[in-house]
Amino acid sequence: MNNPQDMDKKMDLMQEGMLKMHEQMHKIMDAKNPQERERLMQTQRELMRQHMQSMKEGGMMGGDAKSGPDTTKQIAKRAYALYEQHGHQIGHEKQDWLQAEREIRSSTTH
Repeated sequence: MNNPQDMDKKMDLMQEGMLKMHEQMHKIMDAKNPQERERLMQTQRELMRQHMQSMKEGGMMGGDAKSGPDTTKQIAKRAYALYEQHGHQIGHEKQDWLQAEREIRSSTTH
């Protein structure tokens, strides 16, 4: 994925995924019926899983032998917090993920 056009295409797909997850969160928040909310949450979990897999396949998640599921969850949680700090604006996914990765990895080495 060294080609800038390929990277642009991948980023467009990532932004599309973030939009879907953002819209899904609003549906969850608006849902009144507990069964409907649970169904929506299951869909959200699947969207997040797909999004994280795309990031991993696109080389956006870094990772090494020391990275386990707990570390990845911490990074994802922090990256989402950064997304919220940006006012839920898309376009910062890679930067947010990389910043979260740096923060989590530096906190685990100290």
